[in-house]
Amino acid sequence: MRFRRRIPCATVPGTMGCGAPGVLPGLFRVRPGRLAIGFAGAWLLAVLPGSLRSAEMAELPELQARQALALRGVTPGSGTVPRFGLFELTLDLRATYDNPFDPDDIEVRCAFTAPDGHAVTVDGFFYQPYALREGSDETRTPLLDAAGEPCWKVRYTPLVTGRHTYRLTARDRPGTVESAPGDFTVVGSDRPGFVRVSGRHPRYFAFDNGASFFPVGQNLQNDWPVYRHSRLLAEAGGNALRVWMFCHWTWLDWSVQPEVAWAGPGHFLRSYGGAGVYNQRIAWIADHHLAAWERDGLYLMLCLGNGNELGQPERHDSWGGHPYNAVNAGGFLSNGNEFWTDSRARALYRQRLRYIAARYGHSPAIWAWELWNELGRENDAIVAWHGEMAAYLAEIDPNRHLVSTSHWGNNPEINTRTWAIPGIHFTQIHNYAGAATILRRTARMLALSPKPHIIGEGGGPSPGRDGREDPDGIDFHNCLWAAAACGAAGTTLPWWWRERIEPRGLFGHYTAFSRFAETMPWAEEGLAPIPPAEVRVQMPPGPKTYQPVVLKPQGPGWGSRAPRDHFRVLPDGTVPDIEAFSPVLFGSARESWRTTPVLEVECPAPGQFLVHVTEAAHGILEIDVDGRTVLRDETLDTERQGVNRDVAVPLAAGSHRVVLRNAGSDWVRFDRIVLTAYRDASVYPVLDACGLRSPRTVFLWVHHRLNDWAHRAVGAVPEPVSDARVAVPVASGRWRIERWDPYAGEVSMHGDIEAVAGPVEVPLPPVARDVAVVLRRQAP
Repeated sequence: MRFRRRIPCATVPGTMGCGAPGVLPGLFRVRPGRLAIGFAGAWLLAVLPGSLRSAEMAELPELQARQALALRGVTPGSGTVPRFGLFELTLDLRATYDNPFDPDDIEVRCAFTAPDGHAVTVDGFFYQPYALREGSDETRTPLLDAAGEPCWKVRYTPLVTGRHTYRLTARDRPGTVESAPGDFTVVGSDRPGFVRVSGRHPRYFAFDNGASFFPVGQNLQNDWPVYRHSRLLAEAGGNALRVWMFCHWTWLDWSVQPEVAWAGPGHFLRSYGGAGVYNQRIAWIADHHLAAWERDGLYLMLCLGNGNELGQPERHDSWGGHPYNAVNAGGFLSNGNEFWTDSRARALYRQRLRYIAARYGHSPAIWAWELWNELGRENDAIVAWHGEMAAYLAEIDPNRHLVSTSHWGNNPEINTRTWAIPGIHFTQIHNYAGAATILRRTARMLALSPKPHIIGEGGGPSPGRDGREDPDGIDFHNCLWAAAACGAAGTTLPWWWRERIEPRGLFGHYTAFSRFAETMPWAEEGLAPIPPAEVRVQMPPGPKTYQPVVLKPQGPGWGSRAPRDHFRVLPDGTVPDIEAFSPVLFGSARESWRTTPVLEVECPAPGQFLVHVTEAAHGILEIDVDGRTVLRDETLDTERQGVNRDVAVPLAAGSHRVVLRNAGSDWVRFDRIVLTAYRDASVYPVLDACGLRSPRTVFLWVHHRLNDWAHRAVGAVPEPVSDARVAVPVASGRWRIERWDPYAGEVSMHGDIEAVAGPVEVPLPPVARDVAVVLRRQAP
């Protein structure tokens, strides 16, 4: 028998808030062989027959109070603050409540009035102070000790200078109390303010002062409390982070798991109390880091939820530990799908957003709230939930931070209704597939939505357990420049910070791009993508050489059937309708999703057909060539496994019909197909170019198509191309030309040119990797 249930608490004289007597929370659990009763930060264990396990400590602050409502003092942090700086109030509040995070139980609000008469009301929040344990440093998760009694705080960021006034109101179930009015003075500052969608050019972001904000940075998942990652990015010139701040092992609220032996006293994992009880250690670490991020010039997209939270009931870091799960203390949902529709679940999530906005919504260092990581295919319930939560954030966040969400999958079209929600301010997809795919998918997203677009995850393939995949970060480099050159509102935010970027010392790529980005008028001029037909690379004649081509499947992945299964590879290596080519081969157990892709190829020379398999579960990969099965790989017929290897078959010169089939029961995933001798370099230039323009600025990125990991992995080494030129139409007048080295972040050549309306040709240096070209109009 296994169940958990809350029971009433006994009154225990002590201190609460600012020295008030209080009531301490109680909880009992029955598990096989033991009964545990928790009071005020300690698990007291009654050992039942057959149990020899020792007690674990749950370290919670005092969360209940029984006192007559009184606001005995209000202490401002300062009487003078800079514009866009923090004004904080600390309250000596006595009240009666069972849960300080439930606004129906107790609510603290503060009404502020600016000198221009604009009024705004912000919520207060419960706060437990902590101090870093001696020996803590930025290379480890902080360990914290309580540094005083709980109290209440209010945080507010003034947007204008002058004298501001405020008045506090506190309400518990018995009554309401109001403070005397207070005031403070706001002085001018050079702080840029909050990040907005640019009012002049809504494909980009801008600060309140009008300056462009072009995100250059990376992801941090559950190890964001280790500040070293952030410091290294800031030192390299980065300005943005996507931080999984309150999900995936750093949740704000989660179920109690006292069995986590590796999280000792002072660790935040010992401070969970179930649904609607917010971990004060993780909240304090977030405060601490938010101040450091603001100091270091880093702006954050805070990811607040993760799709894995609603599945895998056997895992504590997924549905098995979710505080809304009925098997956990205080839980009430029978499965994760009910999260989107259950009225109590939605109310609890709004309460969670309210606390987050109250405690952190003051900060201009928060670029955006991201409601969910990798939604998958939208449905009515998910769309309605996002509309509700985005509207609620607009209501309670006084500074109206931007809001987004993200999805997995290759097709932006699977979430069109979500992107159309007015409260979702920019679109976001994740793309690990390389520069060519970034260009293609970003173009599709820009055609789908008028909002700014961010590639929230990417940076090339997984390094693999042995680190052999893209060890020098070629795709990491390319994903920064490709995203910027095709109209995204920032660079790709790479993922592999702990596996590749830090171990390989690749931060210099951020430095190089940041130097370049600082010179570009992203939002000021509203740079827009140049149609591909208007950018041409001119190369001197060369010998007939057959180069490899890489095919990246762009079609639907898990959970749906590809709309077609017949494709033709053109002589230049492109595949019409590649958006329908699925990267997953489904087997007999998933017949409704199953297709058998057929590729028609015309090989100008003998070569190989390589399939790079990344993952499989009970799959059997078969490859047919011209009606004959030439390969059958049964090594994939196991439990789910990472594979990361090429499966190859030879192809003679001539026309062939190649069929891919999964003869197993479940699935095989692949991320690329390589035809090793296919594209005639004497006919199709090996340099690709794309870019942006405004009436006064043109930016071109010229890239050697063999300089990516998929080509390097099969042994293709780019030879420098000399005497090439890139041509692009510009207006008449004098233009300043800059050639940038994207690896060094430096101008390698500059000069002036007089243009007559039409194409201008810019000579390129020998190109073995990439080069950036910028034209700046000097005079008409």
